[in-house]
Amino acid sequence: MSLDNNIDQSESYVNDEINLLEIFNIIWGSRIKLLIATIVAGIISILYSLSLTNYYKSDASFIVVDDSQQALPISSGLSSLAAFGGISLSPGGENKAGLILATIQSRAFLKHLITIDAQLPLKMSSTSFNKEDGTLILDEKKSKNQTFYEIHRTYKTILSVSQDGKTGFINISAEHVSPNFTKEFLELIVDQVNEILRRKDLEESSSALNYLTSEMAKTAVLDVKSSISELIESQLEVQMIAKIREDYALKAIEPPYIPEIKSKPVRSTMVITGTIFGAILFILWILINHYFYKQED
Repeated sequence: MSLDNNIDQSESYVNDEINLLEIFNIIWGSRIKLLIATIVAGIISILYSLSLTNYYKSDASFIVVDDSQQALPISSGLSSLAAFGGISLSPGGENKAGLILATIQSRAFLKHLITIDAQLPLKMSSTSFNKEDGTLILDEKKSKNQTFYEIHRTYKTILSVSQDGKTGFINISAEHVSPNFTKEFLELIVDQVNEILRRKDLEESSSALNYLTSEMAKTAVLDVKSSISELIESQLEVQMIAKIREDYALKAIEPPYIPEIKSKPVRSTMVITGTIFGAILFILWILINHYFYKQED
């Protein structure tokens, strides 16, 4: 029984060797055609890769400025009084990084950016630029056909925002056909995020100060007046920081820059992959043609 199995296995090995040898001979017999097909596939891959537009990527890293550590120490009684008036005692106490990420990716923020630069949708969708002066070549016809959905989709395609889980740093990158635009785009986003959050805290602290001032005038209890005074002092601190600090919410660790090297396409990889793929396809065609079409004849 074992002898028969050994014989069967030996025959299987022989058949496998014969089949592999036969396949090799078939391919070797068409080696000239295979070489030509491989060269043609390589040329097509080169031409295709050269037809693609270069894209450039600018990266920037920021630390989230947290005011919660700088806020005045507030007693639990003052916290209750502040909560009753809808007052935030520590602007950085909320998840500021999450707020920044959500703000940058929101449709409302994109609409705000467009009010700052009305040509931003055309700039984002531009596919070419003047290499001499770095200016974008805009297609004015697109402005009539673009919907806000398309503009926002382009915005999300160009922009990438994330937070490092270990360091807490916020990383922002922009990829576009124009290296100059990537830098300007990131600078615009960061400037407006800082401005929006600054304005938000100023408005909230102004409302809080109005409320506290009115409450101060209503009470004659010295302890309550003292508590309200501390709350007023904390809100004045918020106002002071918001007015004097330029990098209000995001402080640059690695500021935006003009990239000098393209990020894509990686033409060498495309050419190698295309050439190998073309050669494999031609080998499959040779084998299919030999085993199926030749036998039918």
